[in-house]
Amino acid sequence: MAWLAASAREDYQTATPEIIRAEQHWIEIETALRQVLEHGELLLFYRPKISMVNHRITGIEALVRWDRREKGIISPLAFIPVAEESGQIVPSGSWVLDDACARQSRGLSLDARTFPLRLISPGYNCTRIILLKP
Repeated sequence: MAWLAASAREDYQTATPEIIRAEQHWIEIETALRQVLEHGELLLFYRPKISMVNHRITGIEALVRWDRREKGIISPLAFIPVAEESGQIVPSGSWVLDDACARQSRGLSLDARTFPLRLISPGYNCTRIILLKP
């Protein structure tokens, strides 16, 4: 799609085979993303954040991946730009927040009450503090 913005400054743009393949790939991802939540294909992987000062765990990052059954695990670099441009980032981001917070409230393998959960996910890069009953 970036080629389209660049070509807007010119009178015309020839559709090369590379451009056609890129557009077909974009459309394939956009179409598949419309069903990603319905099919339960988003996954969250958790990575501890460790202090370089005292070597203690200070938080957990929730990293989203897309498990396309026929293609395997897809990096967010491959689908986030499509989700953002197509407007599908909001429902996907909401799912990530809901799932990560629900998992934290149930407790991860680490003591989730001692530190905040930091999310790096579709459309969100924020810290949400979860208040848990002791």
